[in-house]
Amino acid sequence: MAHNRNRGGESGNLTLIRGHAATFVRIEDPELDDLPETFIDRYRDWGRSVTDAPQQYHTLAAAVILSTIICPYTTLRTSFGEIRPNIWAMILAGTTITRKSTSMDMAKRLLTDSGLDYLMGTDGSPEGILSEMSDRDGKVSLFHRDEITGWIEQMRKDYMSGLLESFTRMYDGMEEMRVLRSGKIEVKKPRLVILSGGIKDRMQEICTMDHIRSGFLPRFIFISGSTNPDQMRVIGPPLPDSTGADPRDAILAEVQDIAAFWIQQPSTQTITIAGMTKKVTKQPEPRTMTATPDAWTRIQQLQDDATRLGEGTTTPNLYTPILTRLSNSVIKIAMLLSGARKSTVVEYIDVVTAIRYSNEWVRTAMEFARGIEVTPDLNPWEKKAIKIVKYIKDNGGASRSEIMRRFHVKSKDIQDIEQTLVARGNIKIVTLAGQGATKKSRVEYRFVNDEDEAYPSNTEEEDKHRVQLRRIPGPEAPTS
Repeated sequence: MAHNRNRGGESGNLTLIRGHAATFVRIEDPELDDLPETFIDRYRDWGRSVTDAPQQYHTLAAAVILSTIICPYTTLRTSFGEIRPNIWAMILAGTTITRKSTSMDMAKRLLTDSGLDYLMGTDGSPEGILSEMSDRDGKVSLFHRDEITGWIEQMRKDYMSGLLESFTRMYDGMEEMRVLRSGKIEVKKPRLVILSGGIKDRMQEICTMDHIRSGFLPRFIFISGSTNPDQMRVIGPPLPDSTGADPRDAILAEVQDIAAFWIQQPSTQTITIAGMTKKVTKQPEPRTMTATPDAWTRIQQLQDDATRLGEGTTTPNLYTPILTRLSNSVIKIAMLLSGARKSTVVEYIDVVTAIRYSNEWVRTAMEFARGIEVTPDLNPWEKKAIKIVKYIKDNGGASRSEIMRRFHVKSKDIQDIEQTLVARGNIKIVTLAGQGATKKSRVEYRFVNDEDEAYPSNTEEEDKHRVQLRRIPGPEAPTS
């Protein structure tokens, strides 16, 4: 299979921060062509050959596969403690064709076919989820949600409160305990990996600065992308490589080989105590990773660059935690690249390769953060209202049914939204006479200009059938 050196997101269209590109790459870092090919490259190239999903999805999915295999069995010791290479991934899709589910399902099927015990249940109460984690204590637990937006939104409910904080602590490998009437739930050795997806606009709508301050969102690696109709492929038989073999078999064999290196089986020893001989089972010792001096130097530069980038933005308290946490995730990716080589030494090439992969992650994280920056502490309803007003303004009006479909507004909520936006002076409502056999009238919204309260109608028919609503003074909505 020909190797494509464009590593799933090396982009020249980077977010600018006060004149500087938002990237962790330094000028002295080796070019992509000078870096060795990795498992992530091979997996991405295979994914591109069989699906029309954006290649950056496969890059991140490959990292999740490595994390699922390796994270329970090794850590990297630092001056601040140990780093375990468990990662959280979120594919932020648009409303167009994205194939996020396809790319995630490919990764899960490969893990399943490799024979790993990795998947945990994701539905239920916080106690149910923590009980699942407790049952899997010390084992990897892959939390997969194809659409994580609704799950995060549920966290506002009383019975789900505290779960995001619990997840955040377990990401860091901290013990988690919850005392119930029926007993105590303890997770002593959490090994939590997340593979999730969501609609970007919807995620920005429900997330606030509280999700940033808590540390939950900054722990994710974000990626986005879409597939346009010209890139779509029709379904067909699997494509063999030049030898006639299924390329997936080679990827699966490599996954199994990596797993065999890291997942060591317990050994049995015979011991004699006080003249009595018995067999005991000895669990394998976890392996600790080290890093070369050059690798440590580049890691230190990475974290310094992340802090400087965050502090150089318009809202440091938003961007700095996202970028510094992302730099920690890049270190974890470097560990996984080392682990995929069946090595316990993180080399300089592992660090710079991980940094090269991170370009698209940095860009996506910055775009996602900008969506929160506009309305950092508004609740989801207020964010949706602002988007509705902007849509009506940009499109010269919109029908009620169009707003309900596009913004997922339920029939029981639409009247509250109408009354609020009319009271604020943002819109006025127009009822038009129906046409055709049904003669059913339709309701449309018009944006109200600050300079011209009497918004001009488009046709005489609108003037004839308009329901005049008096503008009620109220606070202006925040601008988007």
